[in-house]
Amino acid sequence: MVYQLAQSVASGFRAIRLPNAASQVRVLSSPTEFYNTLLERLGSSRRRVILGSLYLGDASPLEQRLLQGIHASLSSIRQLEVRLLLDCSRSMRGNAHVRQFCPIKSEHGSRFQVHLFTAPQASRSFVGLVPERLREVFGVQHVKCYVFDDAVIMSGANLSDQYFENRQDRYIMFENVPELADWYQDLVCVLAGHSKSLDSQGLLHRAPASPSSSSSAALREDLLHLLKPSARTEPSNMHCDSFVVPTLQLGSLGLRTEEFMLDSILARISASSSSVSGSKSAQKPRQYPRIAMSTAYMNLTRRMQDGLIMQSSPCPLEVITSSPAANGFYTAKGMSGHIPSAYAYLEQTFIDRARRYGQASRIKVMEYARDNWTFHAKGLWAFSNRDDGSACGTAAPPEAFTFVGSSNYGIRSMDRDLESQCLLATRNPTVVSALESEVRNLERYCNPRSSDAKIKVPFWVPFATERIKQFF
Repeated sequence: MVYQLAQSVASGFRAIRLPNAASQVRVLSSPTEFYNTLLERLGSSRRRVILGSLYLGDASPLEQRLLQGIHASLSSIRQLEVRLLLDCSRSMRGNAHVRQFCPIKSEHGSRFQVHLFTAPQASRSFVGLVPERLREVFGVQHVKCYVFDDAVIMSGANLSDQYFENRQDRYIMFENVPELADWYQDLVCVLAGHSKSLDSQGLLHRAPASPSSSSSAALREDLLHLLKPSARTEPSNMHCDSFVVPTLQLGSLGLRTEEFMLDSILARISASSSSVSGSKSAQKPRQYPRIAMSTAYMNLTRRMQDGLIMQSSPCPLEVITSSPAANGFYTAKGMSGHIPSAYAYLEQTFIDRARRYGQASRIKVMEYARDNWTFHAKGLWAFSNRDDGSACGTAAPPEAFTFVGSSNYGIRSMDRDLESQCLLATRNPTVVSALESEVRNLERYCNPRSSDAKIKVPFWVPFATERIKQFF
């Protein structure tokens, strides 16, 4: 059931076969494993390395070692090309992040490219009058894709020391999938044509293209072309047990494939489960899929909340989010230090809404709390129950799907940021087991929130949060 639901939603999109999924899909579990994999792949890549991230840090030994790895690989492999796609506003904050690339650019020239993208709403003239730290609320380049020859790591993690040490995220590596690597290379090349590029002196230059190419309409057209499927990429034409579909979200230009797929798949889970419960066959809860959702920032859009809460069936749902202490802003100074309280308030409104609709017993909210760690994992999982076929004496093969990538499922993610996720659907027992282990790994450090417990926040937080929540 779960696999067929993913197939039906992916119809019309660019789906990519995974004929040997057990060896092609690898779920990484920790920041250290993510970092070590980045270094190992940097050293072994022979043709291309593409690093798409919000920013690349410049201060810590871990960040410096990553830069040294880029430099060493370019020096030893003459045919290797390296591209970085970063957010312009975040990378230009204080101008420190971009200066670190100048020595590599000076030595390796066109084989090392740094592209700084500005989201459409952040390119408006008045944004330059806004303090640097606040400009990001108008939209950022938020895609986190890491390509090494024909391997792709999809994640929500940025390239800075905390994401390499003690900030929990998700990381799924697709091995030997050239079609997916090509797709993300094409995406970065399209965005490069609408970005500023760095030279060896640290100066920024617009891409050498016609004046109209920088318009939002041209960008939208270029991105739409990437999303067009061919007949052979339809999931219904695939004879394999797993496939992956890259998605794109840039709501300010009307590109909402990620949102469409999320809305559709949750609606179809509800509809299909409702038809099962209405049948005259065994009406057992085990026939419903299990759903888990994770986000570090509980500012879900109303549509996302509706999809999770307004289910017409008792599909068990687990929502994993950050405790206030595991929020990245917990130790921030000034007004930023109150951001965890704002998310705690929004978490409470989600729980209250679930209770109003009689869903409190079906929905379990879990808070990630781990000493000296922060939480940044985001994604959606659905699993078929392994007992689905027991009524007729056989156990149905396990099925699962997951969305993995950059989106936080919040208002800003859907409306202003540039986001990308991959939908991975599988009937391969090894891959299903790896995804189940991934969820359990997050649950290890979670505490359940009682639906009756009330979160206490400063009296002014609800008022302020309701008025600015569309910006975070």
